[in-house]
Amino acid sequence: MASPMWQDSINELVQRVERCHDVQSNVDGVYREFCNVLKREMEKYLSYSCAIAGGRKRFRNAKHFWSDELTFLWKDMTNTERQLSSCKSHGKGQLEKLFRDAQKMFDKRLRQTERRYTVPITHKFIEKRAYFFFRRA
Repeated sequence: MASPMWQDSINELVQRVERCHDVQSNVDGVYREFCNVLKREMEKYLSYSCAIAGGRKRFRNAKHFWSDELTFLWKDMTNTERQLSSCKSHGKGQLEKLFRDAQKMFDKRLRQTERRYTVPITHKFIEKRAYFFFRRA
């Protein structure tokens, strides 16, 4: 271990480790600078909003076919459901029937308006695809 060759090889290994450490710290510094520049550019040019402020409602997809009539039926259904859940005496059967009727009416109207909205869009899409299909042939 005391031989000069041993000491030279150890010194060379230490120098290699130091160079690798310097290279790694250079890479870390360049990466840190790149991240800072990227963040500044994103803040400067991209608009963003906080999704937490809106709660879960923000992530719901809007139904383009929703109307005032559906809103009225929805509120009516939820009110009867609330009355049903708060009722503890007799007459609960009548409230259950009212709730089922309100629910059935809302579901029926929802399906109808959804069909009225999606069917024309589907037909347009099919016609467009058929045009391109037969055009290629």
